[in-house]
Amino acid sequence: MIEVRNTYIQAETWKIHANVKYASQVTLTDAEGKVVYEFPNVADGETLDLSNLPPGIYSIKLYNPAEEKYLKIVKH
Repeated sequence: MIEVRNTYIQAETWKIHANVKYASQVTLTDAEGKVVYEFPNVADGETLDLSNLPPGIYSIKLYNPAEEKYLKIVKH
């Protein structure tokens, strides 16, 4: 199961906490579909720091052999 527990901005630091049953890969793309980051083998409870992203709209794809999940985030 892929579930994102918490996505938040705190003091200009963006962090995503992953709650995943299996190791997952995370791909972050910008509004034009260009891959900005790829995080292979994200483990349960791992934190991904996205603080250096410029403002914009991004799509996050979390996937593993069992399933895929898509999220959209906006950074102001």
